[in-house]
Amino acid sequence: MLRARSAFLGTALCLFATSRVSYAAADAAPEAERTVDQILADFIKASGGVAPWKKHRSLAVTMTISVRGLGLNGTATALWTAKGQYLETGDLPNMLSMKRGSDGKRYWSQDPIDGLRWLQGAEAEQAEIVGAWMGYLQLSAHSSGSKIVPAPAAKLECIEVAYKQSTATMYCFDKATHLMTLEQGKKASPQGDTPYITRASDYRDTGGVMMPFVQETTAGPATFVVTVQKAEWDVPTSASQFALPKVGKK
Repeated sequence: MLRARSAFLGTALCLFATSRVSYAAADAAPEAERTVDQILADFIKASGGVAPWKKHRSLAVTMTISVRGLGLNGTATALWTAKGQYLETGDLPNMLSMKRGSDGKRYWSQDPIDGLRWLQGAEAEQAEIVGAWMGYLQLSAHSSGSKIVPAPAAKLECIEVAYKQSTATMYCFDKATHLMTLEQGKKASPQGDTPYITRASDYRDTGGVMMPFVQETTAGPATFVVTVQKAEWDVPTSASQFALPKVGKK
């Protein structure tokens, strides 16, 4: 499910917030006959559409994280509600741990680098995209503009989505399945923007929604591999799980 997909990305990048990676330009020509609206419509349909989401109240996903080549392994979780509440956690023992969440109104983050704080500007906007119920099915709702861009491979078709406060992001879709398989952008943080490339694979039908069970995110010298272990709809939730931290309350 595409909402979970964005959480994998957020967890991996928050765990390595200060990394850098080259933001390579694609060099293949786009297909002029396809429009952004057509590509997104096919993507939404292939992903299962909005109907399955309307049947549920919450979604919980548990994952494992590994850092390729370094022998580091950890866990991650993500929880969304139809009310707009959101909570994600990520932990790499003896390295880093993080939390990010929202009560549906305001977003916060906690990690050993930047501490416990309210998110503002580009960071808050990116968190809102990650934390939204139905997630990537609502790309156009968060966009300030979009266009077709050259794809890095012949089997893909790509769009670039601009946002009001954060940098533009490229999303690429498989021409055969219409599922999203690549995302390239820059994650905002107090240390500056961190370029990343995420590749999604092993899509599975989970309650009528297509979910990538494997995601590989490269940021700087590290590649994080996030694998879904379990996805559960309609898990019990309480407001306290998403409670805003005391720091910053007025």
